[in-house]
Amino acid sequence: MKRLLSLVLFVFIAISPEIVYAQTQYDIDETIERIYHYILDDTEEGSEPDYEQLSQYLSSLADSPLELNRATPDELLQLGFLTDLQVENLYYYIHEYGPVRELYELKLVDGFDDYLISLLLPFVTVNPNYKQPLSLGKLLSSSKSRFTVRFGGVLEKKRGYTAISPDELEEKPNSRYLGSPLYHSFSYRLTAQNKIDFGITMEKDAGEPFSSSIHKGYDSYSAHLKLTDIGPVFTLLIGDYRASFGQGLVLNNNSFVLGKDVFSAMRMSKGLNAKNSNDEFNYFRGVAATFKLSKRWNISALYSFRKMDADTTGGSFSRLRNESLHRTPLEQSYSHTLGMHVAAINAQYNSLHAHIGATLYYSNTVVPRLPDDKLQYLFTYRGQHQFAASIDYWVPVRSFFLFGEWALNQSGALATINGMSCRLYDRVSMMLTHRYYSPKYDLYFADGYARYHTNNEHGVSLSAKIEAAPYLKLSGLADVFSHPWLRPSEKAPTVGHTLFLKAEMSECNGWTAYVRYRAKKDDVLQRSLRLNVAYEHKKLKLSTVVEGNKADGTYGFMVLQDVSLAFLHPKLTLRGRYAYFNAENYANRMFAYETDALGFFMMPQYYGKGHRYVLTVNWHILTYLQFSIKWAQTYYTDGRKTIGSGLETIEGRHQSILHTTLYWQFYNRKHRVYRNLVPDAM
Repeated sequence: MKRLLSLVLFVFIAISPEIVYAQTQYDIDETIERIYHYILDDTEEGSEPDYEQLSQYLSSLADSPLELNRATPDELLQLGFLTDLQVENLYYYIHEYGPVRELYELKLVDGFDDYLISLLLPFVTVNPNYKQPLSLGKLLSSSKSRFTVRFGGVLEKKRGYTAISPDELEEKPNSRYLGSPLYHSFSYRLTAQNKIDFGITMEKDAGEPFSSSIHKGYDSYSAHLKLTDIGPVFTLLIGDYRASFGQGLVLNNNSFVLGKDVFSAMRMSKGLNAKNSNDEFNYFRGVAATFKLSKRWNISALYSFRKMDADTTGGSFSRLRNESLHRTPLEQSYSHTLGMHVAAINAQYNSLHAHIGATLYYSNTVVPRLPDDKLQYLFTYRGQHQFAASIDYWVPVRSFFLFGEWALNQSGALATINGMSCRLYDRVSMMLTHRYYSPKYDLYFADGYARYHTNNEHGVSLSAKIEAAPYLKLSGLADVFSHPWLRPSEKAPTVGHTLFLKAEMSECNGWTAYVRYRAKKDDVLQRSLRLNVAYEHKKLKLSTVVEGNKADGTYGFMVLQDVSLAFLHPKLTLRGRYAYFNAENYANRMFAYETDALGFFMMPQYYGKGHRYVLTVNWHILTYLQFSIKWAQTYYTDGRKTIGSGLETIEGRHQSILHTTLYWQFYNRKHRVYRNLVPDAM
């Protein structure tokens, strides 16, 4: 009865002076949301990180924080919001001045400000006597388990789900989806003091059948076991995992973000990590390990065998299909048809004064790759066997920092990126980067810093950061690039540029703001200007975004208003968004990260003319039981009669979605009390 009364009277609670800044798991979820807004403010289409992978890692760290002075670069980079240069500056500070003894001391590290430190606080500790339990029994006694169930889908009926006669379906079997429009997934994860990580995930996308002639049950299954610090074995992974070495020119299936930091061209190896998400394409399956040979030397090795999606009819395939959707008989005919073996080894030397790494890579597909006979694919890899080798490095030299990677593939094609960063004055930093990726350099898992892909690109970028005042930061990026050969969508080599400028006001009396200008030129010149103003006070958060753009003589405009309210009894948070947009052409489309039900990720595209309404509710029903639901609708006012195309077509002018998540987590010990996320001293 008390729960019911709390729900009925929550409107009255909204005007009470009670605030939700207590140390609960709810605060961790809020912090993860803040981190995603921080990362994605400047992210472009197609460069989004894996939301679930990051949120799972952060949630586990909230219960077993990293000891900051002992954390490895790999562990800190997995936080997602620290750049490689910030991590390097932290290690240099520890080397010069000794262990960090108070988290507030991080203000003295180059690149760390109050807001960044507030994001870091729940996930690290600076206890010099910090020790983790070593025995299996002690580890399991301090473990956490989490069950997650998700449902979601579009509420309007798409053409792929409409009724059709049996005769017509027999004649055109791919004219309808085989499954229901409901997306659902189930996952279980156990973590113990960052030493043990075990997880199982099952997923069915909208339109995929839960049971078909091809297989029964969920469409996708994933499992992993990760063990850390087992004698000389620093990391052991069995099952599904990801790997990233050097600057990513040979191996990288960890999702980097291109947009957030103007210094993101510099990267450090993230090493081996467990796959903790529903991603069905970007991972390896097999066994991998990192061995600590000495204090400064380590070596990593991996072997993977996976069945990939591809059209292998005729005894060959033209490309890997990364859509990972199996909704029609045709899509199901591509499912897990291509066997691929991957083996790699990486050796690294690490000290505070230098890093050097070497990577060897080999892959083999059961049938050869034969791309289309078009001029654009003249240099695309053909065959069954891929080889590649690279050397990567970084070296600090006084106020300069040099970094890069050189790689060759089996045809002798070169890919290289090299850069230099420096701190000119106490408040001014700059970075110069050069990259060259040959049109013949074509690897399945290469993902380095690039405008498009890690092949057929030549570019130079210059970045700068200025701390103009205690609450004001200026940053900028100028990137000039060319594609020496034809890209798949172009009929001639292209030249382009990107210009990015941002002025950002750090938190001051609850206010934050930034103004951002971006200009991109490739096939079309696009310019955009965005203003974001946010205010936070106790349980109320407000954020306003206004953006306008111009592309090829046409204009786009968008305004967003976000409102968030949090309550203590019941533990409830409500978030709402209203958006108005008017984008004349596809080139005028805009993107903005949108709060979703826990575990879901959405960065909708604003194209056409209309309105978007969003309501999200997160409710802690019990201490360890959490429910999250999101409803959103886009209503178009540009006179259209349908939305989408093909089997995704919706008759009408609006499209609505509903996402729900249920978390149940429990501990084998008393639930810890979290520290303040933003202490008064900050």
